[in-house]
Amino acid sequence: MSLGIKQATSRRDPFRRLGDSPAAGKLLLAERLAKGAPLPPAPYEKFTENTIVDAEALRIELVRINQQGWAAAPEEIVLGVNALSAPIRDDDGELVAMISLMSSIQFISRQPSRELIDGIKGAAREISEMLRL
Repeated sequence: MSLGIKQATSRRDPFRRLGDSPAAGKLLLAERLAKGAPLPPAPYEKFTENTIVDAEALRIELVRINQQGWAAAPEEIVLGVNALSAPIRDDDGELVAMISLMSSIQFISRQPSRELIDGIKGAAREISEMLRL
């Protein structure tokens, strides 16, 4: 098994295409929107019938993500796959990382279970608290 690290070398916004941002990317976009940054310019690439390609629908989704404190991307990039992410914050409350789960829609349903949501949010909270030590 090998671990690879991919470094973006492009100067264009890496979130220009929604394909670059499943659940963790949506968290970052939600954070940026909450701080007054504009949405990435359309058009957005459609990967599946579930991909958000409408700017207003994306804005509504990002506001909801900020309110609930987690993001999901059910079959938005690949059919049969969902991702769930929660923010990790530093002692100033700034987003510094995300913790994510990705699996078959069989295991992370379109509407993730409360147990999964609470688990990932709890793990993110614990990591955030460790950063404050």
